[in-house]
Amino acid sequence: MSATSVNAGPRPRRVSLFVTCLLDHLSPQTAEAVVTILERQGLTVDVPAGQTCCGQPAFNGGFWDEARQMARHTIRVLEKSNNPIVVPSGSCADMIVHHFPALPG
Repeated sequence: MSATSVNAGPRPRRVSLFVTCLLDHLSPQTAEAVVTILERQGLTVDVPAGQTCCGQPAFNGGFWDEARQMARHTIRVLEKSNNPIVVPSGSCADMIVHHFPALPG
């Protein structure tokens, strides 16, 4: 699926970056490279304050209450942005898109 098929509207000028916890703590240079790539595409990159973790480690470990709390926090942080959200991790994007709605409670 191409980016155009996901968003057929005009190309955004600004995006918000969800910096995953693994990038933030284990590979910050990768997060910086993501910003560089986005900026080279002519985009302004915002990084919403207060980001933590998508909750996938807790979810995968069966700690659904903790995962639910992290999911709610992540949604509160990201919904403050009117920009498209860039998630440089397929597993975190999957957690947000597919597992957040399925968390019980």
